[in-house]
Amino acid sequence: MAHLDSNEYIYGLIGEGEHTQQDFKFEISDARKIAKSLSAFSNTIGGRLLIGVKDNGDVCGTPGTKKLMEDIPNKVRDMLGILVDVNLKAVSYTHLRAHETKANL
Repeated sequence: MAHLDSNEYIYGLIGEGEHTQQDFKFEISDARKIAKSLSAFSNTIGGRLLIGVKDNGDVCGTPGTKKLMEDIPNKVRDMLGILVDVNLKAVSYTHLRAHETKANL
């Protein structure tokens, strides 16, 4: 199996679409929405939340990533009393858009 770079890995996840173990969030404007998604994951076998991705799979990115990475675990802990692992996989979304455009030709 070939090693995937971050762009290929994330693009592959986005290609799966949303499902019971994966949710897309365009932005984090309401901590309760994030907590709801993560709570649902914690009540099953876990899941993945991709932030900066629209429901249709378009990658839009998200500002303030470093602060976001610090805030999410704290907000979830405070609201739900659970601990979550937050991992950052940064991607070049211009690269992803090029793939999407190429795939649509």
